[in-house]
Amino acid sequence: MIYNFLYLTNQGIDIVRIDAVPYIWKELGTTCRNLKQVYTIVRMMRMIAEIVCPGVLLLGEVVMEPEKKLCRILERLKSRNVICFIM
Repeated sequence: MIYNFLYLTNQGIDIVRIDAVPYIWKELGTTCRNLKQVYTIVRMMRMIAEIVCPGVLLLGEVVMEPEKKLCRILERLKSRNVICFIM
């Protein structure tokens, strides 16, 4: 995944959209949604982007109730500059 991400940004892509972010990591016996490993993977992608290609924007999609979405975003990303579109 990181190889493809870096390849695309090296080709000049400015915005990388990652889809179904809460389900990146699968684990038996769970809902496979918003597991701890997902946050680690996304943080690693963001750290790599900040070092290697700071002009690239990571765009993720989350489908859940607006109240839960906003609370999770604010809780997880307090120290980040985040653009949030709630639909």
